[in-house]
Amino acid sequence: MKCGIGTQKRIRHCSNPTPVNNGQFCPGESVQINECKILCPPIDGFWSPWSQWSICSHDCTQIRRRICNNPMPQYGGHDCFGSDFTLKNCTGNLCRKNFGK
Repeated sequence: MKCGIGTQKRIRHCSNPTPVNNGQFCPGESVQINECKILCPPIDGFWSPWSQWSICSHDCTQIRRRICNNPMPQYGGHDCFGSDFTLKNCTGNLCRKNFGK
């Protein structure tokens, strides 16, 4: 059963047996509607995997990111803990600094 706010509806048909030869139609309502609310449990957010490291920028850093969508926080659940990005210095002659300028 899903959680949330909604409406339940049920219908019954006068067919067991169907009235014939001026017989009386079934007494009572044929449609019943019920408003319902089922509280959803809180869902805490968790991080997606980290992205690949970016190429080395002009300031000799690389960045990688992640998203708080694994799952996203819902129904009052907590946001992901920590940063959505991280930086590191480039190594191994990956820097593209212009030393002559």
